[in-house]
Amino acid sequence: MGTALCLALAVLLLLLANDPVLVAADDGVDEQLLERFKAAVRNRGELGGWTRGDGACSFPGAACVRGGKRLVSLSLSGVPLDVDFRAVAGTLLQLGGVEVVSLRGANMSGSLASGGVAVVWRCGQKLAQLDLSGNRALRGSVADARVLAGACDGLRELNLSGNALVGGGGGKGDGGDIFARLDVLDLSDNNITGDGDLSWMGGVRRLNLAWNSISGPLQVPAFTNCSRMESLDLSGNLISGEVLPGALSGCTALVSLNLSSNHLKGAFPPDTRCSRRSPRLSWLTLSLNHFHGSMPDSLGRLANLRMLDFSSNELSGAIPSSLCPNTGSKLVQARGALPAEQLPYRRHPGEDLQL
Repeated sequence: MGTALCLALAVLLLLLANDPVLVAADDGVDEQLLERFKAAVRNRGELGGWTRGDGACSFPGAACVRGGKRLVSLSLSGVPLDVDFRAVAGTLLQLGGVEVVSLRGANMSGSLASGGVAVVWRCGQKLAQLDLSGNRALRGSVADARVLAGACDGLRELNLSGNALVGGGGGKGDGGDIFARLDVLDLSDNNITGDGDLSWMGGVRRLNLAWNSISGPLQVPAFTNCSRMESLDLSGNLISGEVLPGALSGCTALVSLNLSSNHLKGAFPPDTRCSRRSPRLSWLTLSLNHFHGSMPDSLGRLANLRMLDFSSNELSGAIPSSLCPNTGSKLVQARGALPAEQLPYRRHPGEDLQL
């Protein structure tokens, strides 16, 4: 009896989801939101001659499913709209069935905070990917980005790179639970500053903070909870000092780590216990820093390591042969790091050694 009831409910839900009356009602709401959005766009000619009544699926950049009756994606990337974020928050982000919204390089301005300090609006329940990158006139802070993520319960990927975001985190541990919902958070190429305290961002699976102005030494630990983090990019910042043992403790799922183009110093490698703490590490980029000393054989314990770049540092000695075992494929970039006569003479199958 229970199985039959569950089957009946499943069929009912399927019928409701495809009910043309309900689909038409959703389309009407979407059309109203799109009409309001177009009215707020200063260069509305870029949106062609679309008018309400043409259907949401006829809107420029729209993608639909179910026979072209339900809007699921909207991309206006590269279209010079000239629109304020407030208008975007009040219209496009509230489209009920949309899963992906991309406004990359769409000449969007204003502040992320203009969506409302108290956040009286909410994103559509199905919105999972939001790309607002490449809008140099879009201002705000990391705290505003956190508020935005909090207003979008289903959001999994948020790209805010190449904008004009500033500021640090806004307090240890504050908002980490909100960012922890995200699989991808890209805040690269902004004006974010800070003292190296990133602990409140640890829950993100793939975190990109490259090419900002984060300064000072990394805290120990750098993240309070990074057990699900797979990729971390802090390249192109002003991070200084030594990477102390334990800085990345707890990041046991880490696959890719990029600390290049900073002001890091100290003995190489910065934490010789990384083989135990990050056993899945495959891509390690430490180039353009001030690491010194020789490379220990313990680096060879990183069984999954496929690429190691320590070029343009102040290293001495030879590259340990343990880094290039007879099996596997590894790329070691040592350009400008070691004198050529101190490199291992023997080449290993699968090894690509760039000088």
